Amino acid sequence: ASAFSSAGGLQFNYVVPDFMIQNRDGELDLTINNKNIPDLRINEQYVDMLRTYHDRKKSKKATQEDKNAVVFGSDGSFSADFKTPGSYVAAFAPDVTQVPAAADVAGRFSEQYGEFGTFGPPVYVATQSIMQAAQAACEAGSLDRAGVLTEMSNVVITDSILGGDIEFTETGDVDGARFYIFMVDEAGSPQLVQ
Repeated sequence: ASAFSSAGGLQFNYVVPDFMIQNRDGELDLTINNKNIPDLRINEQYVDMLRTYHDRKKSKKATQEDKNAVVFGSDGSFSADFKTPGSYVAAFAPDVTQVPAAADVAGRFSEQYGEFGTFGPPVYVATQSIMQAAQAACEAGSLDRAGVLTEMSNVVITDSILGGDIEFTETGDVDGARFYIFMVDEAGSPQLVQ
């Protein structure tokens, strides 16, 4: 990523690398820049499921149900092709076709372009957010990257197409963001389970 700043009328360009490789006495050392990596947490229900299985396995009381595999796809699997009944898929946004606030936009989009997955709606909301921050930065007289970033923490989208209000923390994360878990039903349609 590149950033720009000025000091005393001079403009400095610099690059913030995603990773660095250094040669230390003939050994290559790879260092990842953690600045842009989000904190990752494990869902407590998943941890409980693993503990239960581990305890049953340890006591040799694991049932056949404990040993059955379940297909669990990432958000990229949330598509019309992923139709295995009983499988699960995670997504970072809800299925907006089930969100009343999104009915008009989702319907018009589907009529013109066909089906869509879970990637488009968050991009739509992200665009709304950036435009709202850019407008506020412009009104404040600082329409530059720093001004827009400053205004992001003031963005509020009430009743967004994602099914709720969108606000941002001071660090730029969506306040209250979460993943959604869907189970594919017998008809091949994802149904929200969490």
